[in-house]
Amino acid sequence: MFFNKKLKMKIEELEQENNQLRQIIHDLNTRITGLEKSYLGSQAEIARLTNIINELSNANRILNSESKAKRYSDDERLY
Repeated sequence: MFFNKKLKMKIEELEQENNQLRQIIHDLNTRITGLEKSYLGSQAEIARLTNIINELSNANRILNSESKAKRYSDDERLY
């Protein structure tokens, strides 16, 4: 009788620990999901900013080419 009561108490204790571990796992999975979304959002923002930088670099190259062409034509007029 005493053994059965002790065994039941141990089972209840293990069930409580199991429930706590399940909650911890759930919380960790929730955190991981949040971090994944944050990471993906960061990756999308990095891609967007990279595209903007590339567009600005292209525009800068065009302006530099036009500026050089204008300078060259201005220099030719001097002769």
